[in-house]
Amino acid sequence: MEGAVRLSLAALAVLAMAVGATIVVMGPDATARGLSALLGGRSAYRGGLDHVNAGSELRFYAVAWIAWGGVLIRMLRDLDRYRGAILVMLALLFAGGMARLLGLLFDGPPDLLFQLLMWGALFGPVILGALLMRVPQRA
Repeated sequence: MEGAVRLSLAALAVLAMAVGATIVVMGPDATARGLSALLGGRSAYRGGLDHVNAGSELRFYAVAWIAWGGVLIRMLRDLDRYRGAILVMLALLFAGGMARLLGLLFDGPPDLLFQLLMWGALFGPVILGALLMRVPQRA
């Protein structure tokens, strides 16, 4: 169980760093189009992140994703020591999912890509946090 939890958290961290780096280098519009292509086509993302202001703002926040992933990778070296901090990291991701949910409620549903990201940010941390809590602590 510990290995599966560690691997899942590492995959999440690497994904956050990869998406963050892609946003910084290629921009948010190109990143969203690439992720949409992985989902099977244009309907998952119809555009909207190609304005220079959106690019500037999202590149700024993408650095936080890179750091979030890097810190999580570092914490995975000692699950016992960093268990509480990892749960905080997962809570931050969940809070981001809640922010996306507020956007859906106030502004209407975003493109499919962003709906999937929202549901992943809402359910992923809860599942991973529950699994992490099932990993026995060493004395």
